[in-house]
Amino acid sequence: MSEKEMTTQDVIKNSVEVKTSGLDWKQVYALLSKLVENDKFRLVRHGNTIFTLTIVEPHVGQVFSFNAEKSFKDYVRAIKDFAKALEASGYKQITAKNTNLQLINVLKNAGYNVEYEPAGEFKGVQLYKMTATKGAQ
Repeated sequence: MSEKEMTTQDVIKNSVEVKTSGLDWKQVYALLSKLVENDKFRLVRHGNTIFTLTIVEPHVGQVFSFNAEKSFKDYVRAIKDFAKALEASGYKQITAKNTNLQLINVLKNAGYNVEYEPAGEFKGVQLYKMTATKGAQ
């Protein structure tokens, strides 16, 4: 582990998602530890970002990330590499909820067709449901 790479517990504890949610990071970590026992759930790590993948059906998944990167550039790199890994694994469609519309361009640049729609608010910030599909529509 490099000097700048955090432990898995520290990624969860310091992630933007846990900090903004107000949830106890220990409870989030315990839940993730339990979920990995399910064969429909995966954790993938890239630097100081942890991605969760829930397999909805073959080659279709729901994604969530825990981002504790020092910069948005590092987070974007993690997303791009994760998208490549999903493609190599045969995933054709992923869904996610996010507050950051910049991620749409990241996914488009990775070759995904992206649709999004408002999905309510989280702590006063607009939340979007994104569906990213690989290949022609």
